[in-house]
Amino acid sequence: DETSRYLMVMLAEGGHAVTPYALYDKGNGQYDLAIYDNNYPDLRRVIRLDTVNETADYAFSVNPQAPPQNPRLGSIGLVPVDQVAKKQPCPYCLNTKTTQILFDSVKTDEPLRQPKITKLNGKRIKGLKIKPPTNPWDGEGLWDYPTYQLPAGKSFLVTLQAGDSSAIETSLRTVSGEFQVGGLEMEIPAGTKGQFGIDSAENAVIYKGKNASFGKLEFIDQEAKRSVAIESQIKADNSRTVGGAIDESGDKSVVVFPVDGQKTAVKSLAVMEFYKNGKIKRIKARIKARLPKDAILVMDYQKWKGDNKRGLAASVVVDKKVKRVKVEYK
Repeated sequence: DETSRYLMVMLAEGGHAVTPYALYDKGNGQYDLAIYDNNYPDLRRVIRLDTVNETADYAFSVNPQAPPQNPRLGSIGLVPVDQVAKKQPCPYCLNTKTTQILFDSVKTDEPLRQPKITKLNGKRIKGLKIKPPTNPWDGEGLWDYPTYQLPAGKSFLVTLQAGDSSAIETSLRTVSGEFQVGGLEMEIPAGTKGQFGIDSAENAVIYKGKNASFGKLEFIDQEAKRSVAIESQIKADNSRTVGGAIDESGDKSVVVFPVDGQKTAVKSLAVMEFYKNGKIKRIKARIKARLPKDAILVMDYQKWKGDNKRGLAASVVVDKKVKRVKVEYK
């Protein structure tokens, strides 16, 4: 295999790429991997690998303010250069014409079954593209799903099938321009399937699954000078569909509701980040509300900015009646 590769060394906070050029067998399962590290251009560097005890010795940090750490042996891998040395899609760009679907790694003892990405009626989506993971198995029982890309504005449904003996625990995010919508902490029991989708016509986020737990809805609006992230959790049984949307028809707001219109309880955590004097500042807010039948929770963040730190407004709306909800700031 003459494919050129670089070596990716990962920590929980991020990773670093180095260039491997030689491998020395030291005996007894011990190896020295000679590398070029652009952080130390004038030094010869090696990563010491112990395949018996499954350890790696190469202290580094992705944050200059943090102390160096050693990576796990299972968090070191080769990545083909041609996978990254080309024009990459920009799902976060404002004028993007695509939506990307991304998943967190899944810890499982058996290979993942590939998701099905379809229209809401189960039919094929024209223009759907699949980008396989560079390394499907991350080591230490972690597996990666592919990344999916489809035309922006299309409704879709993601179906995840858990293995016969291993449950699936993951988070799924869709990215289109400055907006992200996702499901966090999704849990699908072994031998069952769960579904996550977006109905563009109804502005609804869809959660379905027998005995599945879908955690929280996540909405992110990433602007140039601020970002707003809102996580919402609705009390609902597994047969119901939970909905939500980022509404730009008037003021910027996140709307959360049960699609079946039945009464329920909602709790949300909102985080607003902004720049001030060259530093990132963060404000948190919590919202709890009870929704009567056919009600929605509206969280208006249009005026929530660095110079208006208590500008997040929340209200329950039903039959055109609006009731303000208390917002607790931290």
